[in-house]
Amino acid sequence: MYREALSDLSRLEDRLNVASLLESLASLAAKAGQPVRAFRLIGGADRLRQEINSPRPLAESPRHARTLHLARRQLAPEIADAELAAGRRMTWPEAVAYALAE
Repeated sequence: MYREALSDLSRLEDRLNVASLLESLASLAAKAGQPVRAFRLIGGADRLRQEINSPRPLAESPRHARTLHLARRQLAPEIADAELAAGRRMTWPEAVAYALAE
């Protein structure tokens, strides 16, 4: 369901909702024991939010913090930081392609 929505939103260039879905997929990845994927998706969402000047809503902050905490518990700090940075280097179409690949 997330993947279909992400594909549709990407086609419509609805970048705000794309960022939100990337964050949701990051949360699922962290819960599924895929911390590298989680960090890259978070990084992609971070960059996209910065580009469209749309900070994460305060209501989403607790979920974001939980996702980061869970993913960080699964990786060495330097690897976590590197993966987050790798996600932030992705353009939003690259982040969407990464999210849809699996």
